[in-house]
Amino acid sequence: MSDQVPPSSPALLEEDKIKEILVSDSSFSILAQRLKQSIRACEEFSSFISRKCHAEQKYSKEIGRIVNHCDHSIVSNNVIVGGSFIESLKKVIHFDEKVNGVKDPYITALQTMADQLEALVQHFTMLRKQLKERGNKAEKEVMDAISMAKKARNRYFNLCTELEKVRSADKNQTKITLQGRKTNSQQDEDLKIKIKDAEDDYNKKANASQRLKNSLITRERPKIANQFKNLIIELDYAMQIQLQKYSIYTESLVVGMGNQINPINGSDSMKKIATNVDLEKNLYYYLKGSTQRKNESLEPVEFKRHPIVGGVLPKPATKSSTSKPRNFSTNSKAATSSGVPPPVSSQNLSVTPIHNSTFNDSTKGNLKASEISTGGNGQQYSSLISSKSTLPPIPTLDMEDPSLAKSYNSLDPGRSPQLKGPRPFDSDHNDSTASFGDNSMNFDSTNGYMLSTDSLGGHLFGLPLEALDLNEEAVPLFVIKCIELIEKYGSNTEGIYRLSPNKATFDELKHAINMNPQNLSLLEPKNPNNVSSEYVYMISSLLKRFFASLPEPLLTNEQRDYYLQAAELSDKMERQTKVHQLIFELPDSNYFTLRDLLGHLRRLSQLPTVRMDSKNLSIVWANNLLGGDFDSKEELEIQSRVVEDLIEFAPSIFTYEDEEGE
Repeated sequence: MSDQVPPSSPALLEEDKIKEILVSDSSFSILAQRLKQSIRACEEFSSFISRKCHAEQKYSKEIGRIVNHCDHSIVSNNVIVGGSFIESLKKVIHFDEKVNGVKDPYITALQTMADQLEALVQHFTMLRKQLKERGNKAEKEVMDAISMAKKARNRYFNLCTELEKVRSADKNQTKITLQGRKTNSQQDEDLKIKIKDAEDDYNKKANASQRLKNSLITRERPKIANQFKNLIIELDYAMQIQLQKYSIYTESLVVGMGNQINPINGSDSMKKIATNVDLEKNLYYYLKGSTQRKNESLEPVEFKRHPIVGGVLPKPATKSSTSKPRNFSTNSKAATSSGVPPPVSSQNLSVTPIHNSTFNDSTKGNLKASEISTGGNGQQYSSLISSKSTLPPIPTLDMEDPSLAKSYNSLDPGRSPQLKGPRPFDSDHNDSTASFGDNSMNFDSTNGYMLSTDSLGGHLFGLPLEALDLNEEAVPLFVIKCIELIEKYGSNTEGIYRLSPNKATFDELKHAINMNPQNLSLLEPKNPNNVSSEYVYMISSLLKRFFASLPEPLLTNEQRDYYLQAAELSDKMERQTKVHQLIFELPDSNYFTLRDLLGHLRRLSQLPTVRMDSKNLSIVWANNLLGGDFDSKEELEIQSRVVEDLIEFAPSIFTYEDEEGE
């Protein structure tokens, strides 16, 4: 038995059985239905690609936002040291940014594919409709001709039947007609004439229907069927190309992502970085760079008898050379702020306090740190330290690799050394600070002492951000609620933040929310379906009053002058970079609260019905965010320019969810 060569795919469509189907009466419906199936498949493919593109875009933006947020948190909450877990964590999470970079061309390619597939659907839907109309029209002409021929045939046979009845009837019988009485002979003659005309009409229409049917079968139907067949193959071929492109793009994406995770060029892989954390070295640098604080509460009390009861005034206390040496941190700033004097020398020295009032400043200035005198009791004393100018240099960390020293200059090696990042509120900064969870006491960050809520007059206005009810990003819930209400009900209100509400009504609502800030429903309008402009002005005024009442401005007193200096820079990019650095140094609560507020102001400035652009908003908000006393016109303009720049630069500094979805 000889092996038969299987026919090629195009040859399959040339089989007699297939040709018979293509010229059959069902060919149009079969082919039109098959083309419709291809179009639906193309629609599904287009929908899949479009939805996946959208999902990849959303995922990429979300990953970028998460990486950025984690990076800021790492910088603001930790000191990154060489070989530490934190440094490895920072590097590892940035692999997601690299993967996102690989995804960008993939997302672009998916968007192009979705557009092309959508265009194919529209184009072939139109061609199918046109071709189906042509086929239906050709078939309808034949069916109409056949219908007319059938009617002519029925008329012809009816007349013949009537003639047969007349001839079989009684010849003397007459029939009453419109023309009068007619005998059978007369009826016979009339019917013969009608039958002759009906026969000619029947023959003519029958031949016409046959001629149209032959034309449909031999010319129109094969032509239209072939066009249907070509459209089906063409659309399927186009979808096959798109499917191949999708597989190639996906393969390239996976290979590119793998190359980013484990580079083939020899760079450190994610696994290598994660496994090369030196835990002991991490702890070593942390301990070596830590600040030791002297706890005055642990100093024992020396018994001294008062002179009034016969005691003797004690001599100035001296510390022998056998006393334990003091350990000082290399961080002189932290040591000074905690009450511990900076180090004198790398050796262990004993210091004798001098209380002689005749020891003047000139004498002190002439003493050197290296001089050692011998007292009358034979003990050695260190040289007297009288001024900061006599102190030796503060020792620095000894590092085997000098290049590591650069990584200690900043919390973020990629930024300026002055860039410290959003920092959390330090509850240990002042030992007398009570917990903010205690509602009876609150910290006044302006003057550094404790205030009771009674003296502040409430539990909202006048308190620091850290003392309020905050969300997971340390933004006050009151601020979030006010922004939500203003944007919900004030999108068509002109002059938000510029116009003021009724004072009595405003004071009443302010007192109510100040006494019970947890009940944010107090801010809701009484009738949500009929909200007046007066209500919007009241909520916006409450929000302004909240920021104006903060113990310290949102942009902090410490940074106020730096913002003003940045606003005077002529170069816009330089001004934006400086503002970005300053914002990055804000405490966490200030940082994220400023982010939400600036996003809110920017959205308002883009509403034409509000009629408040960024310049108008900056004039209203400048003093609330910066504080300070500004009298001259020039100073006020610079103050306003700071807030105007903040509104303009906000999208490039922060990540906003509403922009991600667009």
